[in-house]
Amino acid sequence: MTNEEKNIEILINELGVFELRGVARQLGVHSPTTKKREELINLIQEAIKSGATLKDNFPKRGRPFKKLNILDGISEKINNEVLKIDFSNTRKVVNFAQDGSFNYDYEEVVGIIQKYNYNIEMRDIATGTLVKFEKADELEDILQLGDKVKASVIKGDDIYLATRVLSVNGQDFSTYKSKFFEKGNAIISAEKVPFATGEAVVGRRNLFKLDRELFETRYLQDLYLECQKEGFEFILLAANTSFENEIVFGKLPTTNKFIAAYGTDNLINYHKILDALNYAENLVNRGKKVILFVADIIEIVRSLDRYFDGASNNVEKHDEATLFIVQKLLRFARAYENGCDGTVIMCYNDVDSDNNFLVKDVLKISNRIN
Repeated sequence: MTNEEKNIEILINELGVFELRGVARQLGVHSPTTKKREELINLIQEAIKSGATLKDNFPKRGRPFKKLNILDGISEKINNEVLKIDFSNTRKVVNFAQDGSFNYDYEEVVGIIQKYNYNIEMRDIATGTLVKFEKADELEDILQLGDKVKASVIKGDDIYLATRVLSVNGQDFSTYKSKFFEKGNAIISAEKVPFATGEAVVGRRNLFKLDRELFETRYLQDLYLECQKEGFEFILLAANTSFENEIVFGKLPTTNKFIAAYGTDNLINYHKILDALNYAENLVNRGKKVILFVADIIEIVRSLDRYFDGASNNVEKHDEATLFIVQKLLRFARAYENGCDGTVIMCYNDVDSDNNFLVKDVLKISNRIN
């Protein structure tokens, strides 16, 4: 065996099952998710010996969609390559724990599950800190994208390690079983809920121009109370929001709030947006009626642009990953004949009335409330 082959063997044996599956898939191994760890190692070694390389088999990037109103063509799942996500592996986190980088006072945190690149992780909703899971391979078939999880963690400076899952979607983990709702055919809903000076159509994209800031009105509080009365799950998304709005949002008696204050790091803003959308889709998939309230749709776009390429005020051109996420947000809003639906209510300010993206894309396919 050559030194290079020995180094490859050592590396492969150090990888966790998620990393092994990713490598196997890129080497052309058939159905790697059905294989056990030792089988994956053998198949990877055989593929390498036969001359397969990661470069030859790495998936090519797809073309982005050009128009937001071609909603049926948008992928159901956010693709980690399009979003430029680079996940570190769980083994490295376990090593951090072993070398004393963690504080071993256990605390409880809540986050929304992200599953990309064969990794499971989440961000603590309160702090935005990354949470990795011990024995994550054992959770792969239990935890789904968008699940809300409470976990016991040990805290590091920049990362938490979850040593025990306590609950999933409000249910005790020891008895939890994933259950998804069979949606019927998409329909145009006639149901409405009052909001501000008009009505929002259920199962649709609704757009409302703010003449005054949200914190100066009771629009949001009244909408939340209406959702409670009508049995809707209410989710609030606000990226880079004002101090005054943050106070008002914080007073809403719900845990379904994804808020990033003004001046928050772009990475935290990005994950708040992604978590809100994943959680909303997860709720709908479990048979819930959901209203996703976006405090400022243009600020969502700006925040994503700042994260992906550093831009913030370009109204003519946006990063393709930004558009991909906004497309998913817009596509989320639809009603089904069996009563399971997702509704989006988006606000924008008068100063953004001539925003090219807002006028040409969002306004074109949204119901105006006022």
